[in-house]
Amino acid sequence: MNRAEPAVNGDHGEYELWDGETGNCVGAYATRAAALRDVADTVHRYGAMSPEVTSLVLMRLDTPPGAVNGLSGSELVREAAARERATQRTRAAT
Repeated sequence: MNRAEPAVNGDHGEYELWDGETGNCVGAYATRAAALRDVADTVHRYGAMSPEVTSLVLMRLDTPPGAVNGLSGSELVREAAARERATQRTRAAT
């Protein structure tokens, strides 16, 4: 994991993908889209209910104090799948 990608749709910021089981950072990203692409790849590789996926937590580092931060579990899987579908539709349209 860990790809460089230009920001798309204003989603740039500092994002990290963490393994909540081990407490290890498994990727750092300049965009939410790049992080979600790695999550989608992990889902395809291991399955949505695998420990490799269910332990993932996506965090935005520049979240204002007091704001809700962190995406995990089925919510993270849904968001990654939605991003992947949107990317596929965009590619099909070009």
